[in-house]
Amino acid sequence: SIEMTAKADLSQKPYQIDVSMEYEDEDYTAYTSTADVSIPILQEARFELSTPEILPESISVGNEANVMLSIYNVGKVTLYNTKVYFKDDTVTGGEVFLGKVDAGATGSVDALVTGAAASTEDDKVTIVVEYEDEAGKKSTYEQEITLTVTGEEMMGDDMMQLEDMAMDMEEAGKQLARATRGYYT
Repeated sequence: SIEMTAKADLSQKPYQIDVSMEYEDEDYTAYTSTADVSIPILQEARFELSTPEILPESISVGNEANVMLSIYNVGKVTLYNTKVYFKDDTVTGGEVFLGKVDAGATGSVDALVTGAAASTEDDKVTIVVEYEDEAGKKSTYEQEITLTVTGEEMMGDDMMQLEDMAMDMEEAGKQLARATRGYYT
């Protein structure tokens, strides 16, 4: 058993090493032999997320927010079957499949999430990045963002009442303007 450490800049692939062996048998007869040994080098996946841009930062139930971010693959290995989704009871949708993100490349995420339930006091939604390495082993990374989801969206009668109130306020403003016109001339 021999412990070895790979150089940090090696690409992920098997490397061949020539091994020379010298040994003796029980009668002290010397022997030499050589062998080729294949050593697989495995590099750790490394990536960074840009600061997510959320537009708008507050939505009501039933409305959508656009979440944009980039995944920078800063490691030596390719990320396979890369996908991004959002894990929280307050939002639905937003799953984006990026597929293969090569070493040194950038994957762009542009997702629409829909408000499903009002936020609690922390307003946190979790972004999940899921990917596989060359051996097919799945890994995940999670990061929280702040997205406020307010109560139910106004529909039907509520919206009509608001429109009626706006029209009444507009008419009251016109009447006030007519009534004060004589005072300021």
